[in-house]
Amino acid sequence: MTEWRVKRRVDMKQTHICARYFTIHIMTGWMFALLLSLGATYLLAASNPLLLVMAAALPVLDVVVSKRRIKWLKEDDPALPANRIYAWSFAGFGTGIALYLITVLTVFSI
Repeated sequence: MTEWRVKRRVDMKQTHICARYFTIHIMTGWMFALLLSLGATYLLAASNPLLLVMAAALPVLDVVVSKRRIKWLKEDDPALPANRIYAWSFAGFGTGIALYLITVLTVFSI
C-alpha cells in the first residue's frame, strides 16, 4: 500500500473516533441536563436530593471512563491525538446541554 493511503486510513480512523466521542457526549450532556432539571424539581417537591446526586455523578463517571478508554486506545495507537478527542468530548457534552435547553424552550414556548 502506498504511503498516502496509509496516512488517509489513519486520519479516517482518528476522525471516526472523534466523531464517536462527540456523539456519545452529546447524549451524556443531554442526560446530565435532564437529570439536573428533574433533580431540582424532585428536591423542591420531595426534599430528596437523589436525582441531583445522580446528575453530579454522571459527568464524573463520564470523564473517568473516557480517560480510561482513551488511554487504552493510546496504547494501541501512540499517534492518536488524545487532546483532540478530549476537546471533541467536551464540545459534545456542551452541545448536549444546549440541545436539552433548546428542546425545553421549544416545548414550553408553544
